Amino acid sequence: MKRIAFLLLLPFLPASAATAQAPDTLIVVYGTVTDYVKRQPLPHVTVRAQDPNNAKHAIEVRTNAEGRYQLVITEERSYRVVASAKGHYPKAVLVHATGPTAQEWVGGFGMHIDLVLLPQVKGMDLSFGGEPFGVARFDKAAGNFVWDVDHT
Repeated sequence: MKRIAFLLLLPFLPASAATAQAPDTLIVVYGTVTDYVKRQPLPHVTVRAQDPNNAKHAIEVRTNAEGRYQLVITEERSYRVVASAKGHYPKAVLVHATGPTAQEWVGGFGMHIDLVLLPQVKGMDLSFGGEPFGVARFDKAAGNFVWDVDHT
């Protein structure tokens, strides 16, 4: 499995296993959701990856007791990855899971995305309109998915 620029690989999914068993498209998005103020992981919160143009294409998981999540993306399309928890503002990133050739998809990709949620404050709107904080897309020159630094 190839790694996303500046991000860690999944230690439990060797490239040979991904090559032998994975579909043509495979991105494993994983990380931890934490509370900004308490600096503690948020257990049992929702993390959803959904095509912004087609709500039928969605993957939803809940974080475990340590606030960790893992989403397996198996279709080439854009995904808005959103973490949301009661009493917190949601946080979103956009992953454009398109661009690699069939050969580049072999072995898949891993993307480590930690999401830090701000607690809601009465009388304040810090949701920023639900806009994604980051955008990742495939960079042919790098042969990897990279973050759009200008957007961020």
